[in-house]
Amino acid sequence: MLICPLDYRYGREVMKEVLSEDNRLRTQLKVEAALALAHAKVGNIPKKDAERIAKTCTTGKVTLSRSRR
Repeated sequence: MLICPLDYRYGREVMKEVLSEDNRLRTQLKVEAALALAHAKVGNIPKKDAERIAKTCTTGKVTLSRSRR
């Protein structure tokens, strides 16, 4: 029988948190914030808009429950 490391029955709490949906969303939002700031730095989007995107991504306004509505 194969044991998948992603199977929550066998994982430690630390790994369950790392692989959780909440952490996945937080990580994606960090990437989006960094990407927006990078686009602003090279002039693809206005700096003001990039800062607003980054702020929204990092303030906790976006949550799993809100994103599934």
